[in-house]
Amino acid sequence: MSKRSMRHPGGRACGVLFIALSLFACITPAGLLAQPASLLEALQSLNESLELAVYLSKASSLALNITDARVNLSELSSLLSDESVETSIPRLVDDVKTYLSLEQLTPTLELNLASALDSATEYIAWAQDVLGVPQDAGWELLRDVSRHAYAYLSAALGGDELGFELAGVAQMIAWLPNSVVHVSTGDDLQRAIEQVLSGGTVILTSGTYVLDSGIAIAKSVRLIGEPSIDVPVQLLGPGGNPVISVGSLSIDRPIDVSIANVIISGGGHGISVSSDYRSSNVRLTLSNVEVADCGEAGVFIFHGNVVLDTCSIRRNGTYGVQITSDAVVQILDSVVSDNGTAELADLPYRSIAGIHATGGAKLVVQASAIEHNAGSGIHVERNVDLVLSDTRLSDNGRDGLSVWDDVTLEIVHSQFLSNDQMGIRLGDGSCDPADAGSAAHTFEGTVVGQCNTIPDSGTPLGNGMGSICPTGRYAFLLQSNP
Repeated sequence: MSKRSMRHPGGRACGVLFIALSLFACITPAGLLAQPASLLEALQSLNESLELAVYLSKASSLALNITDARVNLSELSSLLSDESVETSIPRLVDDVKTYLSLEQLTPTLELNLASALDSATEYIAWAQDVLGVPQDAGWELLRDVSRHAYAYLSAALGGDELGFELAGVAQMIAWLPNSVVHVSTGDDLQRAIEQVLSGGTVILTSGTYVLDSGIAIAKSVRLIGEPSIDVPVQLLGPGGNPVISVGSLSIDRPIDVSIANVIISGGGHGISVSSDYRSSNVRLTLSNVEVADCGEAGVFIFHGNVVLDTCSIRRNGTYGVQITSDAVVQILDSVVSDNGTAELADLPYRSIAGIHATGGAKLVVQASAIEHNAGSGIHVERNVDLVLSDTRLSDNGRDGLSVWDDVTLEIVHSQFLSNDQMGIRLGDGSCDPADAGSAAHTFEGTVVGQCNTIPDSGTPLGNGMGSICPTGRYAFLLQSNP
């Protein structure tokens, strides 16, 4: 529908109220209550609300009767004052100020954006002032108020609708840096990440990126490799430090990072995720990412919320995925294999594993393969919640699943096959008194589950030392109806 008012055969404007309220309904569904994730999103949300405010003020000035004018002005007053709703203009102005203070911008651009925002804020305040008229104000006064509000809000929005080129919110969006940056193997990847707009995308052309130092990501960004059958995108890091570090212990704002279609090799950890211990304000999504041949853990997570989707974590020096300190992790449709060394697996208390989780972490492993790791397939301890479903744990050097301490387990539709020791070991030294690691721990948690395949030793694909330990107590994990 056109934004222009509809006209009936007599030529008078009609339908203005319908247009304005329909626009309001389009912008305020219940699903838009989340805080913006970047300066660009905050400005876009403010721009949309200001556009709506301009239409409401114009609709009131063109209304056919005083009742319609009052309805439109009431909606406009709410938009300019009610900070409890997502479309509240004062609330969105505060969001923009917050993200502007956090964004990494050149001094000149930061000054221009701050000046434009100050001007827009003043125009918005003038519009709020003129709307402070009595509910029973007369027709002419309401029209005059509507026209003044329209002029002030148009100035805050910016553009040339009034015949002026005003530097308002719309112009601020145009001034922002590129939201998409393309890089090739000869370019400075760290610089590209720093220069792209928060919430933007860095696209890597195919080839091998030999990094002089690790990449640090401390803002919302997408790092995407261009799909290529013949030449993949590979990031080869120097020894010692993580190839990619996401977040930091001092990060003071939420960031949302996505990495896709790349191979990460070398370095210490392949990817290191860290967040302030008081809040998990770092979110990382890995899609179609391979992390291989790193000196330490493939993926190390200290706090934060991490999703591995269709990933391959292979041949890393210690752990495939190492999770600590209240992190929330989902491993979906992925492979974690051939991680760790036999020497590390033989060390007591080291709990080397394909996936290791501790310290109150929440872990979901679904539709994945955890196999051929030097230690256990998965080891969990110290208040971890683990949900394991439709996953195969096979051919691991110790147990398929090893559990210590107070842990909550849900295990369904999973297979524990051909592991060198137990299919599932629940922290009981009676399973293997010679195992100093397990003997030092007891299992004090809860277990639910059903429909798992855990063959005993001496059977096809059986586990070397048995199915489940303690024997018998958790046999319900094998049953269809526990």
